[in-house]
Amino acid sequence: MKNDILVSICAITYNQASYIRQCLDGFLMQKTDFKYEIIIHDDCSTDGTTEIVREYAEKHSDLVKPIFQTVNQYQNGNKRILATYVYPRAKGKYYAICEGDDYWIDPYKLQKQVNYLETHPECVMTCNRTKQYSEKQHRFIGDNYCYNQSQEVETKDIILGSGLFISTCSILYRCSIMGSYYPDYCLSCHVGDYPLQVFAALKGGVYYFNDAMSVYRVANSSSWVGKSKKAKITEIKLEDMQSEIDMLNGFANDFPLYKETFETRKLLYILYSVPNRMRDRFGFQCYCRRFSDIIENFSVKQKIKFIYRSTIPNLF
Repeated sequence: MKNDILVSICAITYNQASYIRQCLDGFLMQKTDFKYEIIIHDDCSTDGTTEIVREYAEKHSDLVKPIFQTVNQYQNGNKRILATYVYPRAKGKYYAICEGDDYWIDPYKLQKQVNYLETHPECVMTCNRTKQYSEKQHRFIGDNYCYNQSQEVETKDIILGSGLFISTCSILYRCSIMGSYYPDYCLSCHVGDYPLQVFAALKGGVYYFNDAMSVYRVANSSSWVGKSKKAKITEIKLEDMQSEIDMLNGFANDFPLYKETFETRKLLYILYSVPNRMRDRFGFQCYCRRFSDIIENFSVKQKIKFIYRSTIPNLF
């Protein structure tokens, strides 16, 4: 037996000093009948996050295992932080994911999810209802939920729902699903949570708990969404969007049963992803040239909507 740790909590953070204590406290409050570890990667924070993580690591040395970078890896082009630095250190049978600005509110979150996977070997991932907290409004603004009851998640719902259908901070999955074969088109995708969710659904299934066990911050300048809205066109990179299209194409080829669903998702992705930064004529032309083969398949109604969304300011 490799070790007696059943769950590895895999967390990443960067300049989240205002939130990281709440995140770590959510990990530490977990009540389980098994051992777990907390592996947290700090990507060379400059706002005091590093010092807070070090404080927790010293106080809870048996649980908190930090990884400190001296150079920001994400800015250097390494977007696969979990796969490159965190997963190789993880010892658990299951991985739970959470970013440093999100947090858990149910002390039995891990226990509930592990219990289900231990008794349902055919299932490879679990997730849960997540409360949304707006940093801009300083209040909870609703819940992100898959269904109105606990149940198995429909594969087509995950494909069509993109990475936001399931909150990343709610995920716990079997690390073994990535052990034997994880497609290159998943590894090359500019986002990691969406292809992981799709892969899990296709390989064994995902179960959803309708219990609010975690919190996802929105309108947060330190989050990926907050950063992308402020980014310049040169920072968005059409290549990133192309990597997601390539991922969808890869899945469609490998899992022909859902080919039509993946084709639908591609259309919706291009239809609704016209960035604010590309509403100038040059940017929009670049966008249309890159994805012309998909845009050509739009219906007349979709083409009208596409043009409308790309020209009306402040639509998003």
